[in-house]
Amino acid sequence: VWACLRCLNTLYGDHLKLAAEAMQEVVGRQVIGEGSEHGCEYQPSTDLTQALAESISKLDKLGCVAAMVSLVAGRKTMEDDPVLPLRPSLAAKSGPLSDGGSYVICSIFSRAVDLGLHMTPAEDEQPIHDGWRAIFDSFFALLRGHLEALQASYAGMRSSTPEGCEVLKRDIPVVLIKTMVPLASTAQQDQLRLILVRFD
Repeated sequence: VWACLRCLNTLYGDHLKLAAEAMQEVVGRQVIGEGSEHGCEYQPSTDLTQALAESISKLDKLGCVAAMVSLVAGRKTMEDDPVLPLRPSLAAKSGPLSDGGSYVICSIFSRAVDLGLHMTPAEDEQPIHDGWRAIFDSFFALLRGHLEALQASYAGMRSSTPEGCEVLKRDIPVVLIKTMVPLASTAQQDQLRLILVRFD
């Protein structure tokens, strides 16, 4: 689980589409898109996504912290690319498992809520909760960068290509944001609202 979370961008990132397009050139046939014999965009097996989510659902508090550390550590190894491997538009079209990156991250947040990591802890669990808060804040900064990158693209398209804006708005990770809201501080919730308002 830790290795997969650290490599989440490798498993679910844009490079998969580029790899499929390269394969298309080599074999001379379409391997991605609705018209493909494979039926949808190139993506990892939903079995892998389900297996990761199931494993995450069994974590204890310390395991949740470790999961987030692995996820954030993997992102820190990437170059200056603010975009997370989230594909909400795919989920809307083909079901939540088709957006594997969001599904896995939401699984961590759902488990954290179930375990009460957003609640005031007992004294002996304070270090674990402090660790969760610190790594959650790091992920929140990554998500904010992702949303700001989307918003910049949206602002650039707004006057010239309204249709493109509508497509881009479908890539706002609404489900992920809703899942993490109970874990976010009041200040973080306010930041999310301000960013989302700019897409209206």
